[in-house]
Amino acid sequence: MIDVDSWQFSLETQVGWLKVEGNRYFVTSAQFVFEKPLEDFGHGAVRDKVYEQLKNYLEGQRMVFDVPLMTRGSEFQQKVWSELESIPSGQTRTYGEIARKIGSSPRAIGGACRRNPVVVLVPCHRVVSASGAGGYAGDTHGDNMQVKLWLLDHER
Repeated sequence: MIDVDSWQFSLETQVGWLKVEGNRYFVTSAQFVFEKPLEDFGHGAVRDKVYEQLKNYLEGQRMVFDVPLMTRGSEFQQKVWSELESIPSGQTRTYGEIARKIGSSPRAIGGACRRNPVVVLVPCHRVVSASGAGGYAGDTHGDNMQVKLWLLDHER
């Protein structure tokens, strides 16, 4: 059963669909998918705001977001995701740089990035390895890596 306060929409990009979900108060999920999701449903102020901001982002008119997020994760994951939000658009940080800043390991940073429930809005794509792009959503090649490379190029 669908919660009457929930909503979902999808935006088509050059590398797949960005499927976004939320409720009356928060955005709860933003993920790339490679098949067209179910039809959009629901409405509300948060939905309209994130839709407009992501649409503008995809059109190259906005690179910073101001929407309420509800991210569920461990205290460590929340710390990493908070750090990711400080990386300016068009810039990157390495897994090692973030690890040193918060007192962790690069592998743990990668794990937290992989579990990011609101991609683009919390820019895990801006985290790269010391020797290249690194991975995205747990992959180092394929569709997910094409998403990361496209996002990085889009923000340049």
